[in-house]
Amino acid sequence: MSRKRSAPTGEPDPFSEHELQAWRSLLRLYSTVMRRVDRELERTHGLGNTEYGVLVVLVNAPERSLRLGELAARNMASPGGMSRIVDRLEALGLVERRPAPDDRRGAVVRLTDPGVGKLRELQLTHHRIARELFLGRLSERELVRFAELAERALPGVATSSVWAASGEPG
Repeated sequence: MSRKRSAPTGEPDPFSEHELQAWRSLLRLYSTVMRRVDRELERTHGLGNTEYGVLVVLVNAPERSLRLGELAARNMASPGGMSRIVDRLEALGLVERRPAPDDRRGAVVRLTDPGVGKLRELQLTHHRIARELFLGRLSERELVRFAELAERALPGVATSSVWAASGEPG
């Protein structure tokens, strides 16, 4: 693949015009949509994207439960950061934490029934904003093509239902 270089700017290995346009659009799209989703979730429900992500991962886990470390990995968070998020969600009755049955030093986090109910409320807002700013502006064909391109760029990103513990698609 040939890359046309822009005028020398002192930047090492600069992006081509098309690379820059694609990269900038990816970052701006993600940032704009996620900031708006976070703001609306906070305003409407008192929880943000971070908490939403935890609830979504748990609702899709076997028995709605995961070890704290696995929950952190799937949310691309540190174990300490995830522990603080779980503390907040536990105080609201949305999750419960208990010792891991096979290792008492570890903890298992389980999504409660009220947590599922809260997640469903959050999903209404999340889906509305995602459709308003992105999904609803593309045809079915364009959505399929977008996912195909994302999958080509990073295999597993569109097709894997679970992110691997490494933070890479599984």
